[in-house]
Amino acid sequence: MGRAVLAAVGVLFGLLALASGALAEAPSALRGHGGPVKALAPLSDGATLVTGSFDSAIILWDRTSGVARRVLRFHGSTVNAIAALKDGCFASGGEDARIAVWCGDGPTPQHVLEGHTAPVTQLAVSPDGRMLASVSFDRTVRLWALDGGSSRTLDTASAPLNALAFLPDGAAVVTGSYDGTVRIVPVDGGQPPATMSLGVPVNTAAVAADGRVLIAGADGHIRVLSRALTLEADIDLGNGPLTALAVTPDGRYAATAGMRTQVTLVDLAAGKVRFEILGPGLPVWTLAFSADGQELLTGGQDRTVRRWIAATGKPAGGDAGVEIAETLPLATERGAEVFRACVACHGVRPDETLKAGPTLAGLFGRRIATAPGYDYSEALKQMSIVWTPETFAELFTKGPMAYTPGTKMPEQRITDPADRSALIAWLQKVTAP
Repeated sequence: MGRAVLAAVGVLFGLLALASGALAEAPSALRGHGGPVKALAPLSDGATLVTGSFDSAIILWDRTSGVARRVLRFHGSTVNAIAALKDGCFASGGEDARIAVWCGDGPTPQHVLEGHTAPVTQLAVSPDGRMLASVSFDRTVRLWALDGGSSRTLDTASAPLNALAFLPDGAAVVTGSYDGTVRIVPVDGGQPPATMSLGVPVNTAAVAADGRVLIAGADGHIRVLSRALTLEADIDLGNGPLTALAVTPDGRYAATAGMRTQVTLVDLAAGKVRFEILGPGLPVWTLAFSADGQELLTGGQDRTVRRWIAATGKPAGGDAGVEIAETLPLATERGAEVFRACVACHGVRPDETLKAGPTLAGLFGRRIATAPGYDYSEALKQMSIVWTPETFAELFTKGPMAYTPGTKMPEQRITDPADRSALIAWLQKVTAP
């Protein structure tokens, strides 16, 4: 939970640095998930970031403040994919083979799209926003009409599918599978798919604005393909499996990361690495550029979402650890350090009710689901737990989903008894009336 160490190697690569303003003042690190961050997407409003995690939770973050505004639970396990839709909506795809479409402020999806029979691994939205494509370990590509929810199987692959992207004109999707096959599949079904084999598992794909196809694989290479699937460039990063890939809106640069590969910015025209960002916990599972290409967002094993200035590789905004240390009471105590993982969702003062979780003010001695000003789930309202040092310790020993079934809280445990004790002692001091 200490401050990340970042080293930027290289020079500016032609993007404008992030201008000063609200986003630049937001924390550079967003902490709230109880497990590795598997998927993320900035929404169309420009102010909201949605993340999904191995902890099965979806968090909606306010990018101007770094605060988690909502925590959503629907998928039975890992949230593998997030896709931004029109009008501030988004879709999530899970290990449970389901796709959820979320709009508005409700606690449940507006639509649930079912048809896959194995984990959904990736989602992609057509350029006109009318169709959602999905791929799965069940080897199928499905196409969903977002205005009515109807679907059809677009293609069936020879192996589980990991990678998916729409071409810029929306006429076809690119898919990549575990057996190394890349296919360009026409949406209208009028022509058979174009196919090539790379010989190594394909983990992720992206498409540039000019239609070039980028493929990242298990061998640590980024391959740039034409729309006709001819090889235009092969960039070997030399550190094994790549797990995440994104391209800037202008198509000039790509970002990638992997199991052992730090977040790396690549100049696609030159075929060279521009710089690496040293600091995010590996593996990095997901990354994306903002709509203007000025900000790079990453999420990975360290359970943290990080914001970077795309032109320099430096953190975008303030350091979350510094901000927390300055604003928490008794900030030098070990308990405050442990609480840094909780601060995105919970405050300790009575007036801090605008986060994803309730304020912890007056916590000990209070019955569960009774803090004023917070909309608790019905499951929690039916429980009779009273928060004491003992019950609070039990919560983080067993985990929220086991101890308080029906909670919206991201799944997390504090496995070190000394850390649990330090957190409880600190909370007893700072949350007392």
